[in-house]
This record gives sequence, C-alpha cells and structure tokens, in this order.
Amino acid sequence: MLSPFRRHLIPHLSLPTPPFIMSDLTNILANIDHTTLFTTVVAVAGVAVAIQLFARSNTKALLPLPPSPSGKLPALGHLLAIGMSPHLTFTRWAKTLGPIFCVQMGAKTWIILNSPKVIRDIIDLRGGNYSDRGSNVIIKALTRNGEMYAFSEYGDYLRMCRKLTNNTLSKNKVQTLHKPIFDNESRNLLTLLLRDGRRPEGACADDLIFLYTANVIMMLLYAKRWDSPTDPFYQEVRSINNAFTAFFQDLVLDFFPILTPLFAGKIAKAKTVQDRIIAYTGPLVEEVRQKLKNGEKVPCIAAEFVEAQRVENFSDMGIIQTTGGFTLAGIESTMSALLNSIIVLANHPEIQQRFFDELYNVVGPDRLPEEADVLNTPYVEAFILEVLRFRPATFFGVPHAGVNEDEYEGYRIPAGALVVMNLYALHFDETTFPNAEIFDPTRWLTEDGLCDSKMQHWAFGGEFFRFSGTV
Repeated sequence: MLSPFRRHLIPHLSLPTPPFIMSDLTNILANIDHTTLFTTVVAVAGVAVAIQLFARSNTKALLPLPPSPSGKLPALGHLLAIGMSPHLTFTRWAKTLGPIFCVQMGAKTWIILNSPKVIRDIIDLRGGNYSDRGSNVIIKALTRNGEMYAFSEYGDYLRMCRKLTNNTLSKNKVQTLHKPIFDNESRNLLTLLLRDGRRPEGACADDLIFLYTANVIMMLLYAKRWDSPTDPFYQEVRSINNAFTAFFQDLVLDFFPILTPLFAGKIAKAKTVQDRIIAYTGPLVEEVRQKLKNGEKVPCIAAEFVEAQRVENFSDMGIIQTTGGFTLAGIESTMSALLNSIIVLANHPEIQQRFFDELYNVVGPDRLPEEADVLNTPYVEAFILEVLRFRPATFFGVPHAGVNEDEYEGYRIPAGALVVMNLYALHFDETTFPNAEIFDPTRWLTEDGLCDSKMQHWAFGGEFFRFSGTV
C-alpha cells in the first residue's frame, strides 16, 4: 500500500513530494455555484458548533490530545505549515514536541509517531485497535469498499485474510517452495539487462525491473509470467498499476470529507479502475480453480486461497480482491527497493566495487547467489539494509486508524484519528544512526565484519503489521 506522500526515486536527500492539494482545492471551490458554497459553509459551521458544544459538555471526561505545533489555521489546520517536505517538517517538530504529537490536517486529526518505543507501544502492542485504514470514499470505491486486503477495516474478514496470508507467505515457504521463482526471474532479468545493455540505446532499467517484479508477483500468485514487456496483458497490468497509484496522490477528501459530493466523477473513475482489476484478476483465479478441479498441482497463492474456501468463509470476490491487491502493492514496493539500489550503486562507485568484490569472491562468475551465501556476504546484506533505511518505499509507512478511542501516556488518541509512523525520524535519528544523511552500509557491520542483527529498520512497518513474506 502507498503512503499519502509518495517520494520520488532520486539520489539526493531532500525528497520532493507531489504538488500539494491547495491549488486543486482552490480550483474546486472556484467552480462551486453560490448555492452549493453557501450550503457547504452552513454545514461546516453547524458541525463545528455542535462539536464545540459537545466538547464543552465533556471537558472533564476528556484527556488532552498529544502536543501540537503552532501554525494551525481555521478549517485548514496545519496543511499550510507542513510545507512540501512533510517528513522533514514532522521530524523537526518532533525535536521540540516529543515522540508523539498531533497535527490537524483539514478536518482530520493525525497522530504522528516518531520513536521506536511509541510505535511498539501503540502499533505493535495495541495492533488490534489500530487495524483500520481510515480510507476516503474514493479509495473505498477503488478497493471495493475495503475488500482488497491491505485496505480492509478491522474485523473478521481482515483477521481471516491475515491468517491465510501469513500461512501462504511464511518465511519457510518463501525460502523453499518459492525460491525457484526468485532464481529464475533473477536470471532472466540479468540476461535481459546484459542483452539490452549492449545495444546502442542501452537498457531501460525501469521497464526490465517492472517486468521482473511483475513476473515474480504473478508467479507467486497465479503461476503465470510474461516473456516480454510488449505482452498486451503485461501492458494492461502496468496501466492499471499507474491508474491505481494515481488516486493516492490526491488527498482532498482525506482532509475535507464534507466535499465528497463534488467528487462524483473521481469516484466513478475509481470504480472503473476497480472493474479493470476484476477483469484481469478474475480469469487468473478461475484458471487456477479449473486446474485444481482437473487434479493438477498449482504451486501458487491463489491455489491455496481456493483450497482454503473449504474451511474458510472466503468468497470468490475476496480472492480476486486480495490477490489483485497483492499484485499492485508487491510491484510498487519491490520496484522501489530495486531502483533505489541501482541509484545508490551508480552514485557510489566505491560501494559498488566492494559489493561486487564480495559477491565475486563468495559466489563466483558461474552461478547466482543462494540463501546459503548470506552468511558469507555480510556487506551485501548490510547494503540491502542500508537501502531500506536510507530510501524506504515511503517515509510514512502504511497509515492506520484507531477503531476505538485510546489513551497513551496521559494523551487521548481519538477513534478514527489517522496514526502515522514517521519512518524518517527513526531512520535518520543521529543517536541510532550517526551521520544518518550519509549512505554507509558499514554502519550495519560489527567489529568482526558480521551483519548486526540487533539493529533495525522500519521499512516494513511495525512488527504487528509487518507484511507477510518479508525475510
């Protein structure tokens, strides 16, 4: 799943974010007729008065919210104060406000978590209360009202999906049953990079890495793959992926849900993308189902989900949505890590040389690295960990929303408030990672040259929500 703020894959520290939503909001309001605008203002004012009266009548019963920075404006909250690099702003505020603080993002309260302890206490130890997503109506239309697992609200369906996913993507299965997939697709990627790299125009790493990532995901999910980026079905998946991720760059309804009636067009477009997801995923799941009926063995996740229908209340549409969501989320996060690795290696030839030397000395020129090589390639492992620290897929993790009102260290966390992990504050904390702005894989190595297993990055979120299959 994507963060509200997607950063670009560039090799410098100050990561720009997509243009902020205020210009879009201005255009929207400029096109509202006077009657609609008057109705909206009256509605907002009425809600505000009701909230004020309710709050006054319950002041003694309510604990204070976590501390909040200055710069809050009526209706807008802190939207104008966070600037174009919210991860930097939140980290700066954390230095004065502490490891937990709140900001008002339009009509939505955000609780920002900035330390490992706070994340463990709230996200890990109280994970059951923070399993909601707080999605707006556009995202709900895009994910069939949260039937797509990563966007499900807390309840029986989410618990069932999590149990099945943990079983199908356990560490043991990834390292044994699914290992040939990674080996075969890695070999194919290297072959294509070598082939295209010899051409005058060079290789397009973005296309080839997308093909590699998509094939790994598709093989895991459906035991299907494509040979070329020109395959029409592959191109449709890439088109759907681009259309799907685009909806997460417009946050107007997250901040101002009262404007929902004005977004009927976008909601309709989101439903169209959802229809496209069903159209490409449905036949894949049905093909797996038919093979199972014919007595064939199909080593893939969709097959395990179909088999699970004998004992679980897992609908056909639930399987389509869950596997379809895995396709989109898996491609985005895996591509991010691979492209960031290439960017780092291209900008640090000395790191690239040490990386190559260790691989060559341990693996040699005649085979691909294997699981058994990990213990003998600590610098390679440290490099991967440093990439995930330095450039995770998102600096804000996957947002969560509280199911019920909660209390932490004397502060109130309202039900429905969006709880955001500020990974930038963790990954660039100088006490944990000295000279954090410098890319340095050796920070993960002990004096004996081994990879330090005690150090931790948070690229995959908290322990409770860590995505299945991460090894």
